[in-house]
Amino acid sequence: MPACTHYEPPPERKSPARFDGGIPQSDGNGGSAAGPGDWYRYRQVGRLQIYAAIACVLVIIASLASGLILPVILVVVVVLIVISLFSTMTISLTRDELVMHFGPVPVIRKRIRLAEIVSAVPVTNPWYYGWGIHLTPPGWLYNIAGSEAIELLLAGGKILRIGTDESEVLPKAIKDAGQ
Repeated sequence: MPACTHYEPPPERKSPARFDGGIPQSDGNGGSAAGPGDWYRYRQVGRLQIYAAIACVLVIIASLASGLILPVILVVVVVLIVISLFSTMTISLTRDELVMHFGPVPVIRKRIRLAEIVSAVPVTNPWYYGWGIHLTPPGWLYNIAGSEAIELLLAGGKILRIGTDESEVLPKAIKDAGQ
């Protein structure tokens, strides 16, 4: 698991009207620079999904010799859409909320107000929980790669798991952002 070098809690809070966290640029391991108002921001890349999709496209292109061009084009388009939607997952924290989204374009997005988060603890998901967005025995899982995650207990008793390869850092960032 790469060391997190892009989260540093600011030494003091700024005005509630506007908050700029003290976050350096990317650490080169998939992390991304934080935008204005972000306390924490990290992008995890689902490399296995990307490699599998590329292999699928190559096999489909190689099968063009069969003469079934329209079905092949449709499958390629679907695969490219899936790649664009589920190739990365970005988690960011602002002063008021945790936001996560899949892909470079935030079409699939989830927002959670920090005031709703009762606790955030690191957990390890069993291998059969898999990846993507789906219901698991503890609650909803949002995961792009790996088995490490944080489990959020929300005020209404609802539980969410968010996959991240920064499962030790993210709960601290949530705690710091919510103070």
